Amino acid sequence: MLNPQEGALTRVGLAGVASVATVGREAAGVEVVSLAGLPAGGEERARALEAILERPSSRRLAGWGWPAFNLARQVEVPAGLRRGVTLGAGRPGECYEQAAAYVARHRDQPVRLAHAWVVEHGMPWLHSFAVLDQQAAVYDPTCGRFFDAESFAEVLGVHPVCWHGPAEVVALLERHGAAWPWPGCWDRSHRLLTRLVGELDRRHPGLLKWVDRMCAADPAFAAAWWQETTRGALSLLHVLAGLAARPQRWQGHQPGQPWPWPLHPLRELGLQPVDEQEA
Repeated sequence: MLNPQEGALTRVGLAGVASVATVGREAAGVEVVSLAGLPAGGEERARALEAILERPSSRRLAGWGWPAFNLARQVEVPAGLRRGVTLGAGRPGECYEQAAAYVARHRDQPVRLAHAWVVEHGMPWLHSFAVLDQQAAVYDPTCGRFFDAESFAEVLGVHPVCWHGPAEVVALLERHGAAWPWPGCWDRSHRLLTRLVGELDRRHPGLLKWVDRMCAADPAFAAAWWQETTRGALSLLHVLAGLAARPQRWQGHQPGQPWPWPLHPLRELGLQPVDEQEA
């Protein structure tokens, strides 16, 4: 899960990430960031995660809170809303669990749980965070910090899916035994995803027809398309978004000619696409 050539962490998924930590140097002088050894919590974890997010190479990461940490406006909130929070001791890859836990823990406060799509590397990702209505703020558990809600939404291109009050969060956790997926949220999320695919098609007319012609004329392209898009609707949108962002590649490319680039845009960043069930 390392990318020593670039001296950066590679993305290992939006779920199940236990740690990210120390920086070292190999004999060749290549800087390597290890995924082992990050403190479990507290100020030590906060300092370690801050050191990673401050590194320029960390901009390549998706799902680790780099845009919010570096670009959104951080705010202070009252003590009651900081209860149980070590500022900066975020939990990359655990946003659903940690956001739900925050709302349940602060059910005596005016907070809500949000499920949403956010945008990193020009592509949408599922995310969850807490909304602090009276403060016009959000708590992002990925980097463990509070942000101005408007700034956070602008930086991350937030597309809300659903909101849940504290009592509902507690009831859903007890009913399902997990913070995701909750049936109604999953359905709304996929409806929004389908709408985003449709918007891409409208903004880039001819793209889907070009894909159809490429799949018919180039077996290698068809195999790559099948491999990447059968991961789920999210991966399909990522592939289409990557093509849409580089119209100079496909608009002049004749079906039947070999496709020289990775089809999934994350692969060009040295990152591994994630199956939808892992997101």
